[in-house]
Amino acid sequence: MATYNQLRHVELSAEARASMLSRHPIVAKDYTVLTPMIKATYGLVRERVWTRRTGSFLYARPRTGKTRCAMAIRRLLATEFQDIHIMFLSADKRGSTSDLGFVLDLLSSEELVINKRISYREALLKLLTHIETNLASRAGNHLVLLVDELQLLCEADFRLLLVIHNRLEQKKIAMTTLGFSQPEILHVRTALATSHSFNLIARFLSEPIVFDGCAGRADLEVILEAYDTEKCYPEDTDWAYTRFFYLKHIRQGFVLEGMPKRSGPRLRRPPIRSRTGLFQWNILPGPSSISCLQAARRTQ
Repeated sequence: MATYNQLRHVELSAEARASMLSRHPIVAKDYTVLTPMIKATYGLVRERVWTRRTGSFLYARPRTGKTRCAMAIRRLLATEFQDIHIMFLSADKRGSTSDLGFVLDLLSSEELVINKRISYREALLKLLTHIETNLASRAGNHLVLLVDELQLLCEADFRLLLVIHNRLEQKKIAMTTLGFSQPEILHVRTALATSHSFNLIARFLSEPIVFDGCAGRADLEVILEAYDTEKCYPEDTDWAYTRFFYLKHIRQGFVLEGMPKRSGPRLRRPPIRSRTGLFQWNILPGPSSISCLQAARRTQ
C-alpha cells in the first residue's frame, strides 16, 4: 500500500467537497480503521481458524465496535484464507425457535432463494449442499461461521449448529464458529451448564475472549493517525479524512493524532464552521464507542 506522501495529488475546491459529502465514507459510515484491538483480535481468530478449532467467542459491552470488528475480520480472513468458505450471520430474537427458522436464517445470510413451503430437512440439505459446492469450487474443506450478537441464540440454535457441524464432519469438512456477543452470552453459557449441555459449551463456547474496543490513549492515537494519513477519500488521493473536513486547520499544522496528549483523556472539540457545512468531533476514549466526524446539515 502506498504511503500518504506517495498518493495522487488532487485539487478539490470547497464546492467539490460539498458535492461529495453525502458519499464520504465518514458520513455513509462505510469505512473501517484497523485499530490495535482489531489487529490483536484477528491474531487470535487467525490462530483458531488455522488450527481449525471448533468454536470461540468475543464479548464486550454495547457500542464498542464488535460488529465493525466482525466485518473487518471477515474481510481479513477472506484475503488470507482463500480456500475457506465464510458465512456471516447477524442473529436476531426470532418469535419462533424452530429448527427450520434458524436454517432459513442461515440460508438468507447466503442470499439463497428459498421456497416458502420448504421443510426443515429440505432446508438443511440445501444449506449443506451449498456449503459443500462452494468449498469444492475453492478446493477447500473448511467452513468459518461468524455470528454477530451470539447471545441471541438459544439452546436449540446451538444444538442445530452441532447437527450442522457433525453433518459437515461426515463429509470431511471442518467447521469453526466464531461469535461476537454482549456480556449476556455468559448467562447463556451458565444456562447451558445448568441444563448439562456441556457438549455445546465445549464445541462453541469454551474460549471466551474479552473485546476492549479502544483501550486507552495509545490506541486512540493510532486510530486518529489513521484519519490523518491512512484513510483517504477519494481513494488513492492525498485527501485524508482529516484534511477533507478540516482543510483550513490542516494548513495551520493541525493533526488529530496529537490531540489526546494535548487535551487529556476526554476531548470535545467545538464545532467548526466551513463552506462545506458544520462538522463536529465527538471523541470519547475508553471502552465506550468512539464516534468521529459527525456531519450535520449544511448551514448558511
